[in-house]
Amino acid sequence: MITDNIKKNRIALIITIIFTIAGLLLTNLIDQFDYSGFVVGFGSSLSAVFAFRLFRNIKHPELIEQENIDNADERNQIINGKAGFANFRVASILITIQLVIYYFLRMPIPLAISFVVLGLNFISFAILRNHYEKKM
Repeated sequence: MITDNIKKNRIALIITIIFTIAGLLLTNLIDQFDYSGFVVGFGSSLSAVFAFRLFRNIKHPELIEQENIDNADERNQIINGKAGFANFRVASILITIQLVIYYFLRMPIPLAISFVVLGLNFISFAILRNHYEKKM
């Protein structure tokens, strides 16, 4: 179990480094796309997070076991489920408020984007709810 977690962190670290380098190369090849600083910053921050987790897991393997125990606890799973549903409701309310603001400011493009995000929020909730219902 511990070696699987370390392998996953190594793979994630390698993938983020590859995507950072590929993104940097692509942004330098395309003259109109001048976001190389964003790509390098985002990729290097993700790489740093995965490197930190990898070294922490190598030095302290007992922390992995404790995390697995904490994640498998039924009480924590119920708390996470309720927190996730509360987060879904808050996000839906905020996106709806955003829709109203964009409507009154007569901003059609942000209005359409917010409407799509609200729809995707509900669709993803329905799909994930069905998925987890089948698992239970």
